[in-house]
Amino acid sequence: MEILVIKNNHTIINWESRSSSTKYQDCMNDKKVEILAGKLSKKSNHRKFLITLLGLSLYCRNVFAATSSIDKLGWTLLNLIRGWAKPILVLWCIVEVIRSGCSGDVKKTLPILMKFIVIFASMYLIPEIFDAIQAAFAH
Repeated sequence: MEILVIKNNHTIINWESRSSSTKYQDCMNDKKVEILAGKLSKKSNHRKFLITLLGLSLYCRNVFAATSSIDKLGWTLLNLIRGWAKPILVLWCIVEVIRSGCSGDVKKTLPILMKFIVIFASMYLIPEIFDAIQAAFAH
């Protein structure tokens, strides 16, 4: 098991290998961490809080690892849907254009064509818009 102390996205102390990282070495050392841990673990309330915090952080690590594979699975499924949707939408569009031509309503041809173009474009635009919104609120 590996326990890390992280400050400003940099590892300060890695308890598995007992090696310290670069930038914040002077800010915190092993003695300061041991003193802080000793003070926090004296009271049972603090000890329970630390144990809960450690358990939650380990659980969140597993959840975040699982979400990355779920995210890959989602993109794979989206690409499969996009691949199958193109020929289906092309055939469906051709059938509707032929129906409108056979019924004598030629003016509906352009709206039918635009409808299928928007449907197909939305498969690419909607995920990009969602990613842009997520990036905008990530900071």
